[in-house]
This record gives sequence, C-alpha cells and structure tokens, in this order.
Amino acid sequence: MPYKDLKKRRDCAKKSNKRYWEKNKETINAKARERYHLNKPPPKPKIKKPLQTREEKRAYQREYYAKNREKLLEKTKAWHAKHGKQWREENKERLKEWRKEYQAKNREKINQQSKEWAKKNFDKNPEEVRKTRRLKKKEYKAKDPKRYNEMSRRWNHKSQKKMVTELKDCYVRRLLCKHGVVIDLSAKYIPQDLVEAKRLEIKIRRMVNEKRN
Repeated sequence: MPYKDLKKRRDCAKKSNKRYWEKNKETINAKARERYHLNKPPPKPKIKKPLQTREEKRAYQREYYAKNREKLLEKTKAWHAKHGKQWREENKERLKEWRKEYQAKNREKINQQSKEWAKKNFDKNPEEVRKTRRLKKKEYKAKDPKRYNEMSRRWNHKSQKKMVTELKDCYVRRLLCKHGVVIDLSAKYIPQDLVEAKRLEIKIRRMVNEKRN
C-alpha cells in the first residue's frame, strides 16, 4: 500500500471522527460517565492520627465546638425538651453529687461570677437581685445553721473593721450620737457637713497618735 493513500485515509478518519463527536457529544460524555462510575475505585480511608495527650484532645474538642456551635446547641435544646425532666428525675442523686464536687473545686470562680452578675443586674432589676440573695441565705441557713452563724459573725467582724478603717458615714454618725454631740436628732437626720467635719477630726487625731507612737 503506498504512503499517500495511508495519509489520506487517516485524514478522512479524523474528519469523520470530528463530525461524529460534534453530533453525538452529549451521548458520548454520558456513556463515559457511566463507565467511570461503574469502574470507579473505592475511596481510600482517611487515616487520622490518634490524639495521645489530654491537651490535644481538648484543643480538638474546642475547634469542633467553635465550628459547629449552633448545631450542637440546637441538638441539646431538642434533647432537653424531650428527655430533660425524665433524666433529672432518674438521676437526682448523681446531680447532687456532681454539684457538690463542682462547688468544692470551683468555689472561688462561682463567687466571682455571682458578684459580677449582681453588679451588672443590680441597676436594671434591684428587686430580683435582693430576692435571689435572700433565697440563697435561707437555703444556706436551712442546710448548715452552725456554719451560717459562723460565716455571718466573720462577715460582721470584717464589715465593722472596714467601717472603722475607711470612716464610713454610718460609723461617723454613730460616734456623733454616742458622744453627745447631737442629742435631739437621730443618725438619719444629721447633716452631711457635720459628718465630714467629724471625719476630718478623726483623721487628724489618728495622724497625731501615729507620729507619737
């Protein structure tokens, strides 16, 4: 077979293939996709490195929570709405033990959080803050009356020391009524100018006594 005839045949085949491709482009692509999906190899399993240390596990948990926070909150709310009451009734004793352990470990943290909450919400709702304080005092007194009395004595002792060192208004008014400076008036109706003058006098006396000693 001569070389020229072979070349012509190849050119003709290329042209015919192009025409067939242009006409039946969609069907050819669909068949190729079907073949690929049928003969597709299974995906390789992703091998995750095991989290060995405790810090790595906590870091992974924090990252996962930060990414999926809204989904997790929705799941917890839905679960509590369905099974919350039943679970609490079944695990009353366990919850009490967990609360006691948490309060024993994080007592300082809980006190700071309660103080911050009271400072933020006292201007908005002072009645609610006072009610919560009274209820907590009653609960604490009912649980351990001896300890409650000891803590109240300590608190009173600290508050009295603070009043004396800082020379608060109530302490100065009490001194004015005690020493007979104001006879007819009660502590509430003593003018503020007189209180400030008495406070200044006490400060000067303290300074003089410190220098002598």
